[in-house]
Amino acid sequence: MLFFKPFYDELVRRGHKVYVLGRRFPNCEAVANHIELPVVFFGEYGCNLPQKLYYGLERQRALCKWMGTEKFDGLLSFSNPDSIRVAYGLGIPIFNFNDLPEAEKIINLTVPLATTTFVSLQSMKD
Repeated sequence: MLFFKPFYDELVRRGHKVYVLGRRFPNCEAVANHIELPVVFFGEYGCNLPQKLYYGLERQRALCKWMGTEKFDGLLSFSNPDSIRVAYGLGIPIFNFNDLPEAEKIINLTVPLATTTFVSLQSMKD
């Protein structure tokens, strides 16, 4: 949330309608409130692999229903497979960020679907 706050502020300043999406996770709501970032929460995080898969599928269903009701100019995401999969399926351009080279499996899922992927120089050194 801290990473995306400047993007949110700038896009709003330029007159764009911006939705910030998140998963229910410890402290997420507190951080969002603290930095005054309006977040729409979709689902939970999960503590083990079966839970993560189940919650991810539920999030995709909810996101598909919600994102399919409006016209979106793009999805700005931090390599989230659920939102990226839905945006791809709905033909929404995807602008993907990733600075975690250790997240190789997530990268393999999200980068091929992205319109553009941004990677920090620091992560490229690793």
